[in-house]
Amino acid sequence: MLLIESISKSLTNSAKKNVKGMSEEQCEIVNYGLYVLFSDLIKMILLLISAYLLGIFSYSLISLVCFGLFRSFTGGIHAKTWLGCFIVNTLVIFGSVYLSIALREVQPVLVGSILFPICITITILFAPSDHENKPIVSIRQKKRLKGISLIILLLMYLTSLLIDLQPVSNIIMISVFAECLAILPVSYIIFRNQYGIAYQYTADHQK
Repeated sequence: MLLIESISKSLTNSAKKNVKGMSEEQCEIVNYGLYVLFSDLIKMILLLISAYLLGIFSYSLISLVCFGLFRSFTGGIHAKTWLGCFIVNTLVIFGSVYLSIALREVQPVLVGSILFPICITITILFAPSDHENKPIVSIRQKKRLKGISLIILLLMYLTSLLIDLQPVSNIIMISVFAECLAILPVSYIIFRNQYGIAYQYTADHQK
């Protein structure tokens, strides 16, 4: 979005004037970080406003937290544009909520028994799944992210069973499952995404 780009560049230029010794590379990093921050913040606000108007605010917030937390360590595909990203995120969060509501009569243990084995298999095989804009730069980092991903997955599965509260239990597992789909190789093909070049280079030289 042009407005976000303008605000990010303005703040970056201000920082460059007030902070001595900032290189062009550092300015680019700051500018990109600000753009991502404002972009994600606006998407989150719009999504939650929409959820409030639809009467599913609390459920959407739970789905957003579960999906976002797991995604922070597992990675996955990205839409090419801001609007595309907003649409995909909205479909994932609202889809998870409405599907969970539709399945609210189903026992959490049944939903978990079906989704957890699938999720843990995908996580073991493909997490973390990086992106060209956010590459994994070392084998050590990959192992750390995979370990944290597995721990979060297990904790969410246990939480969904222990609280035994529908549709919240379903929302937790379905949101996690949605993120697992985002790290599948076929998802990268469908969305025409590229894996992180830096990690591929590192991995090739570890063989």
